[in-house]
Amino acid sequence: MAQLMAGRHWIPDLVLQSPAERVRATWQLMAPLFGEHIPCRTLRTLYPGAPSRLLMTLRRAPDAARTLLLIGHNPGLAVFATSLCGGGAKKARERMSSKFPTAGLAVIDFDL
Repeated sequence: MAQLMAGRHWIPDLVLQSPAERVRATWQLMAPLFGEHIPCRTLRTLYPGAPSRLLMTLRRAPDAARTLLLIGHNPGLAVFATSLCGGGAKKARERMSSKFPTAGLAVIDFDL
């Protein structure tokens, strides 16, 4: 996934990760593929991944971080990503709702 992201220039300014060991190990594998140091914060609010807590966490992210990467847990991340795409492409929402796979990635762009 990190290779795909780097290849498409989807480089996060900030990573927000759950404290779960598997999540932290995932970021440790991803980080070197971006070729630069990216700040990473480990936040208890991301575990187990309730959508309301994910939204609260995003709202508290620094304004300077224009591209965020959340690494956490399903089903919370899938529900959250789907809810953020309320007006997006119907097929993409349906795919996310039916099966958001391990190592799945949702790229959501907001007009600010």
